[in-house]
Amino acid sequence: MRRRSSLTAEKDSDPELKQRPGRAAAHPATRGRQGPGEEPRMGKRPFRRLGLLGKIKRMMMVLLFVYVSIPFIIKLFPSIQAKLVFLNFVRVPYFIDLKRPLDQGLNHTHNLYLEPEAGLKIGVWHTVPAQMWRDAQDKDGDWYRSTFSSAHPVILYLHGNAGTRGGDHRVQLYKVLSSLGYHVVTFDYRGWGDSDGSPSERGMTSDALFIYDWLRQRMEKTLPLYIWGHSLGTGVATNLVRRMTERGE
Repeated sequence: MRRRSSLTAEKDSDPELKQRPGRAAAHPATRGRQGPGEEPRMGKRPFRRLGLLGKIKRMMMVLLFVYVSIPFIIKLFPSIQAKLVFLNFVRVPYFIDLKRPLDQGLNHTHNLYLEPEAGLKIGVWHTVPAQMWRDAQDKDGDWYRSTFSSAHPVILYLHGNAGTRGGDHRVQLYKVLSSLGYHVVTFDYRGWGDSDGSPSERGMTSDALFIYDWLRQRMEKTLPLYIWGHSLGTGVATNLVRRMTERGE
């Protein structure tokens, strides 16, 4: 009995043995165990769910703020609205030389510049009917102007916003209309492509009316001149026809 009590006393007095129960409690196998008086610990998963919901709410608030603020920004800065409507700063395709329609596959097209107003030049393309493509090789502007007296009708094409008269889809349309026997005349409004000035509704209508009058002076009076507007160009075409009606045409 004495021997047992002495061994017990040695265990109680041994500091290393006293620390062993603490080590056992820190063991990974016992970390998840809870004592009778301990409060239940919350796992990590609910916190993650709450964090995800918080991020979604934050994102929705940011989108709502942007959505509500855009009308006020446009109201305070009208020039932004004009930029979004005209998109004249977007030039697709990039890095093309509008002075060389041949680079876009138009080997029967002439590039020229006209002045609807003093000191303001706009770029124009004139594509002759496909039947004339052989005769058109290496010809100058005088030859192209003389072809307006032929028996082929003319289409004045008014393109939409963004891009230039050298846009890929526009070039393909010129080729189709040319193959059907039409002259195709198109141009970049002021502020588009390599044309001078800045865009405006009045300026676009004025440019279209100027090109129309320029064509009528060179065409046979009996030949029809078709006005083809695409996208934003439909608004220009409507304004052009309204101006012609006001002049009694």
